[in-house]
Amino acid sequence: MNESNGARMASVSLTPLDRTRPYASQASQFLQDSQVDGLPTKIDAEGVIRVYDPDTNTFGAYNPDGTTRTFFQPTSPNYWAGQPGFEPWIPEG
Repeated sequence: MNESNGARMASVSLTPLDRTRPYASQASQFLQDSQVDGLPTKIDAEGVIRVYDPDTNTFGAYNPDGTTRTFFQPTSPNYWAGQPGFEPWIPEG
């Protein structure tokens, strides 16, 4: 996990409760919430999971086991589009 991104995430518009939570906890919760909320997700050939929330401009990348690789707000508006991977197949229910 890239701890330098923790400083950048401190400036994210989060609720006061979230600002007291550690970087790793916020990153883990972001992954969990992203799947419930149906946020854009990509998975690459190595199994790296990438998630983006366009409403908050928040990006997270996770190892196949769910541990955080990085979590931050990109500065480039095209950051998500340039990320490798494909949207996972989800069966229609």
